[in-house]
Amino acid sequence: GSSPHIDLQGKFSLNDVGQANRYVPVRLLRPPTTRWLQRALVAGEARNGELLMFGNVSDFPFAQNEGVFKVGFDMKDTTIDYLQGWPSATDLQGRFDIEGASIRTVVRDGKLDSMRISNLDARIDNLLNPVLTVSTTGADSLARMIQFGKTGPLKGLLKPALTGIDATGRAQMDVNLT
Repeated sequence: GSSPHIDLQGKFSLNDVGQANRYVPVRLLRPPTTRWLQRALVAGEARNGELLMFGNVSDFPFAQNEGVFKVGFDMKDTTIDYLQGWPSATDLQGRFDIEGASIRTVVRDGKLDSMRISNLDARIDNLLNPVLTVSTTGADSLARMIQFGKTGPLKGLLKPALTGIDATGRAQMDVNLT
């Protein structure tokens, strides 16, 4: 038979965005994408949430514009685990949006480890072939940034260059990862 047609519109809020994993459409997405979505949203609040879904279920997530799927909410004090092996981004204030087969998070303010982050833009442009792209600006003491480089997730690349280096003062750096 033909696929069921959905016409759904709603508003929502969640006091614990970590519970959002219960609403991930497991049967409609590939397992790696489902696992990422289920673990990425760890904690915080979702405010001013909106949901719009219109189309045949068999066409979901409407990557070719066969229908409409949009979920978005404002984040308050949210924690997101973007990449395994990296510290989670915490205390995030911004916006989380899913549209069709893409996800985008825009953050005005938050933290990564001890580093203050701003202007964070994280996206997966195609959930069917997911590649995470993250860009942000971080600020912290130079000593903590050097320590993060020596012991953090990029230590294999950065530790040899940072060995024997000590510094004081404040620093800012731009980060772009794919």
